[in-house]
Amino acid sequence: MNSAIAVWRSQISETTKNLSSIAWTGRQFVIVGSGWSDGLVLTSQENGTWTLVESPDVQGMNSLVWTGDWLVAVGLGAGGGRTMASKDGRNWSFADNIGRQVLTSVIWTGKQIFAGGPDGWLRSSGDGLNWKAIGFVPMNIESLVFTGDLFVVVRDGIQTSRDGKDWTSQRLDGKLICSSLSCVAWNGQKATLHSSTRLIAVGREGLILSSPDGIKWKKRDSGCKNHLMSAVWTGSRFLVIGEGGIILASSDGVSWESQDSPTTETLRAVATGGGRLVAVGDKGMILSSEMDANERAFETLQQTIADNLQRETSENKRRAEKERKRELQAIRAAAGVCIECGEPLSFLQKLTGKKRHNLCKEFSM
Repeated sequence: MNSAIAVWRSQISETTKNLSSIAWTGRQFVIVGSGWSDGLVLTSQENGTWTLVESPDVQGMNSLVWTGDWLVAVGLGAGGGRTMASKDGRNWSFADNIGRQVLTSVIWTGKQIFAGGPDGWLRSSGDGLNWKAIGFVPMNIESLVFTGDLFVVVRDGIQTSRDGKDWTSQRLDGKLICSSLSCVAWNGQKATLHSSTRLIAVGREGLILSSPDGIKWKKRDSGCKNHLMSAVWTGSRFLVIGEGGIILASSDGVSWESQDSPTTETLRAVATGGGRLVAVGDKGMILSSEMDANERAFETLQQTIADNLQRETSENKRRAEKERKRELQAIRAAAGVCIECGEPLSFLQKLTGKKRHNLCKEFSM
């Protein structure tokens, strides 16, 4: 049996603009999109309704990710490429330090944010606002994933890299893959000697490729000729959405079946969270479906892993901050100034061996 049949229902989004990407924060869904001249953000409410948040100075965002601390979106601003970051989906900070090229894809690896676009440069960031180029992909970057030990990038083919700097073109049946691909998705599993499908890549004319490791790829029969736009692993199946409102599902990445869709609008992104599957697309289209039991169990596991990683990251930050403070205090002590504020100590304070001003000591306690 391939996969469970989901029932999809449309939701009111309060906008007719195109919706391009969606992310789950652990508490809410956040959607980004674009109009003719400005971008937008939508946030979900507990009752299933959506709130529109206008985004100033943004022509459109193409991709969105949640890091555990921040929502990071990438796309196009008035002067070229633009990124923006937010804690809550309502208040955003912006950055234009990525040049004139638009960014089309952004991911979070658990330690670092990576993004790319048509110029082929893979960029990294710790906060979503300050970026540096780390490597050049000899191809436009439409979509990318990181499997823990391998970057996989798709557009007019498939490129892979262990370090983000040296890239290899992948083949299908001995020939370089030159097909137009829109998205690559990973099921989160580590490669083993007996791995089956761990990654899929989807694109034009119903094209679906599957791979156990990102290196060896096989073409699969999708049963359609629609332009497939996006894909996600739900915990029990791959979901693929695209042109004409098409929704495909597969538990193994090999055999695919179509699901009933209540729309013919192009769907551009799909995400999971809060017990729901949510797909978004053109003219403000939002579809929602309930997760099955396996998908809910997978979501709980993923949230536990994310929470543990968040606690570990926060603790590492606290330790690093304490270490930096100790180093600074040691430097100030050697210079004979207050180790808290850095201002000179009085002669009497130095004579009595004090290292802090009385007021600084009071506040530091």
